[in-house]
Amino acid sequence: MLKREKELKNELEVAWKKAADIALSNNLKSPKSHKGEIARSNIKKACRRTLEKVGYHKMRIGDVMSEAGMANGLFYHYFPDLKSLVIEVLLDFLSRFKGSILDKPSLSKQEWYDVGYTYYFRIVKSYSLYPGMMQCMKEMMWEEPNFGALVRLVFIKSQEESLKKLPTDGIRSKMSNNQLRIILRALGSIGEEILIDYYITKESKISKLKITERAMAEYLTSLFYQAFFLEHPPIEKLKYDKELKTWVAGQ
Repeated sequence: MLKREKELKNELEVAWKKAADIALSNNLKSPKSHKGEIARSNIKKACRRTLEKVGYHKMRIGDVMSEAGMANGLFYHYFPDLKSLVIEVLLDFLSRFKGSILDKPSLSKQEWYDVGYTYYFRIVKSYSLYPGMMQCMKEMMWEEPNFGALVRLVFIKSQEESLKKLPTDGIRSKMSNNQLRIILRALGSIGEEILIDYYITKESKISKLKITERAMAEYLTSLFYQAFFLEHPPIEKLKYDKELKTWVAGQ
């Protein structure tokens, strides 16, 4: 496991650099004045807000600069093109997923549920607060292979951390690490479509339901728990959706 951890860490560092190079290779030098740094930061903030309003493919430089309250011509003092700006903004955003949330051992299935819930709540919160950013990230993964490789490695790293923390009292406790990797990878996409539907496209009947962020995270954590451990999560862990808790209690 230690060898794999080192390999993954090295891969992640290389991927992060390659993705950053996309934004920085043609970029201008950093502003020399404090005023210039503030202007550059304001453009990045305006880019984030504009992504939430119109999305990546409809966004224009004029939209960003209007949002920033600055003249269009000033854009090229700080960024060479729109894509470089967007990737830099996405890298800042992606850094929230870079750190570990598995900072303590998970010795039982009950403790593992808490770790899983923390992970899913962070994902749900990102979709809820920043649907434009999440959609842009997925679009940029296909448009820029190096950026796509980085995003995948960030989430692979979180799955490898999960692998180290798996309970020893579960039904899959005797499976090999490679078998567990396959299952974790397959289950790792649980909820992705519903998050896209509910927070981004809003096209199905599900998007009309009123689901709190915590209830959504609870649904996703419960689904993962059921699929992985082949049993319902502990009833006392279900706190945010009455219908889900009632259903589990009746099984």
